[in-house]
Order: sequence, then structure tokens, then C-alpha cells
Amino acid sequence: MAERRPFPDRTRTRLLVLALLAVLALGGTALDVLVLFPSSPGPAGDAPREVEIPPGVGPRQLSALLAEAGAVDSPGRFALWLRLSGRLPEVRAGRFALTPGLSAGGIVDALAGRGEAFGIRLTIPEGFTLSRIAETLERSGICPASQFLSAATDQGLLAGFGIPGTSAEGFLFPDTYFLEPGTAAAEVVRRMHGNFAQRYAALEPGTADLLRIVTLASIAQAEAVVADELPLIVGVYANRLDNPAFPSRLLNADPAVAYGCEPHLKVRARC
Repeated sequence: MAERRPFPDRTRTRLLVLALLAVLALGGTALDVLVLFPSSPGPAGDAPREVEIPPGVGPRQLSALLAEAGAVDSPGRFALWLRLSGRLPEVRAGRFALTPGLSAGGIVDALAGRGEAFGIRLTIPEGFTLSRIAETLERSGICPASQFLSAATDQGLLAGFGIPGTSAEGFLFPDTYFLEPGTAAAEVVRRMHGNFAQRYAALEPGTADLLRIVTLASIAQAEAVVADELPLIVGVYANRLDNPAFPSRLLNADPAVAYGCEPHLKVRARC
């Protein structure tokens, strides 16, 4: 094994200088991120920045949401601060009002529940129909069921949101929301559909028939006992729809008949 030759004094000196500069640069960056940064834009006394934090948010998504709300001016540096500080797990879901001028630590304090969250926590499970969503909203004091059903079937409102069909059925994403008592029914529809639209766009569906996809997915979800059954059920129904030899291309799906018994439908099946 060849013997390692020591670096010449001049080379060793250069390496030490480069290492020292790297340490100083790193230290400066850390100082900038951990101490000099972070405050939300705007002087104290300005109107609070309202932001809604979804469950399971990551550092980039959280930073982007805060920047969009005007609560931080550098989402990249705030995301880095979150990673270095290790405080992301303290953040909880909810709607928050953030006072301008907060430090990064102050923002996390507020999002950790040491600030003031507002709104009622409302969970809409998968498979809830418009009627059951309406009942849940009314029971929670958000808005009357009749107003929600009216908004969810308002053709002008649906057209504005780009929802095909005669109602918002299937286009309102099941999730946990924070809604203030007295929230307008149209705003509830907007929030829930906006959540759906964002998640659907992430699938990159292209020019697929949205109404057919949502309808078929809703029927399959109601039919399935466990998630593993979904691909098989969808395949069976898709074959029935696409097979010209199948009589009238009927689905013969029990959930479709059960849906006809929903109280918000004007024309109901015999139940």
C-alpha cells in the first residue's frame, strides 16, 4: 500500500482557508435564517392575515399557504427555517388569524394553538350525499340545510364553478373543514368544490368526461366494502357501459337505486 504524501504547506493553507470560509458562510446563512429572518410582512397593527391549514401539511405547502395569505414574505426561507427548527410537528390544522410582524417562531406558536383558531371543525366523510352534508351543516350551526341544497343545485352557481350536471353531487370533496357559524351556503360549496378541483387537477386527467368519472366513482365507492374492491367494481361497470351487447347498457347498480331515495331529489325511486 502506497504511503500517503502530506499536502504541501501552501496547499494545506489554501484548504484551511477554504474550509474556514465555508464555515463562516454556513454560519452566516444559519444566522440569517434562524435569527435575522423571519417576520411576516406589514407592521404590527395591520389587519390580521387569515390562513387555513389542512391536516398533514408539509413545510413547502405550509410556507406556500402562508405566503399566499401574506403572512410570510419568503416561503423558501420559511420552509428552511421549519426544517432547521424542527417545529413543523407543532402545527395543527385549522383556520387562523395571524398578526402582521410575527417572527417565524411566533407564527408557529399561533399555528400550534397558542394563538387563536376560529371556525367550527367539521368532518364530511366519504360517501356523504348532498342530503347528509346538508344535515351535518345545519346540525353544526354552519348554515340551514335548505340553503345548502339550494346552492348545491343552483345552475348559475354551478356554471360559475365549472361543475357539469344539475347538482354539485360528487364534486364536493370529503374532508375536514373549519367553517364559521353563519357561513353562506354558496361559500361552503365553493370551499368544498375548490378542494375537489385542486385534488382532481393533480391527477392530470386530461380531457376525460368528468361527470361520467365522478358518477361512476361515486357508485363504485358506495358498492365497495373495502378499497381493494374498487378497481374490480369500476371495471365491471365500465364494461357494461361500453359493451353494445349489454341490454340498454344498464348498470344494474344497487347504489344508484338507493340514491333515488335521497330526500333532496324531486323525483324519487320507489323505496
